[in-house]
Amino acid sequence: MAVVMETGEFRETIEKALKAIKDLPVTVQRWDIETGSDWSGDRGVWIWAILNDADLTAKTCAEIRTRVRRALSKVAEESIVYLRFRALSEV
Repeated sequence: MAVVMETGEFRETIEKALKAIKDLPVTVQRWDIETGSDWSGDRGVWIWAILNDADLTAKTCAEIRTRVRRALSKVAEESIVYLRFRALSEV
């Protein structure tokens, strides 16, 4: 039986897991995280990885996506993770 965390606690757990990732190909300038229910009522996590404009390549995003999914596989196993990337100049 899974333990359901409160939204604030869950968000903090996600943030800690993201900050603990050591082998990213580039520095993530900022992680923007939102939690809640998605359109179907399932628990969702929306993550925006903010990168320097020059670092925003398909290869880099694919590598980060793989590492993020691995890092969140245990802490967000009952949530749908939506990972997006934005350039620093966009925010």
